[in-house]
Formats: sequence, structure tokens, C-alpha cells
Amino acid sequence: MAHSSIQNTLSSDEIKVLEMMGFFFISMGMLDKAVKIVNGLSVLDPKNEWAGLARAYISFAFEDYDTTIILTDKLLRQDNVSHKDEILKLKARSLYKLKREDEAMQIMQAFID
Repeated sequence: MAHSSIQNTLSSDEIKVLEMMGFFFISMGMLDKAVKIVNGLSVLDPKNEWAGLARAYISFAFEDYDTTIILTDKLLRQDNVSHKDEILKLKARSLYKLKREDEAMQIMQAFID
């Protein structure tokens, strides 16, 4: 119940600010702070696409490529994915890091053609 009352107090602009802060922390390598923001956003809005993408970037930064692939696949199964190209490229990078070059190139071929 407490979470829904918090969610009701945050506007979409305030959620966007949290997303921007999380992205900033990821880009600066401040992953501990990024994780806290992502976890908070996931509680406030479990279907927040940015939080899902951020989780994938964080797992990639921690070199947990298997988890990154699982998270990107989960995002790609959602309806109306707004960052599909970015998600696919992150998945391809993870596949490549796992020495699954053929699968990575199959994904990237769509961007080359």
C-alpha cells in the first residue's frame, strides 16, 4: 500500500527526472547509485521500460552477459517497445562478449542492410 501512495505522489516529469539521474549514474560508472534508482523505479512503476533497459545496461557493466541477454529478451517481448534498436544492439554486444559471434552478427546485420 505504501508504494501505491508514493507512486500517486510522483508526476511523470518526476519519474523522468529519476530516469535521467539513473542514466547519468550508469554513464558515470556509479552503478551502486544507479541500482538504487532502478530498484526504486521498479517498485513505483513495475512496467517502466527505462528501468528494464537500465537493468540490462547495469548487468552488462558488471559483465553479466547472460543476464543481459535474458533482460533484453524480456524487454523485446513487451508490446510497443520504444527503444528496440538500442535493446537489440545491447543484446548483440552481450552475445559477442560470450563468443556467440554468429548470433551477434545476425542481429547487427539488420542495421548494416
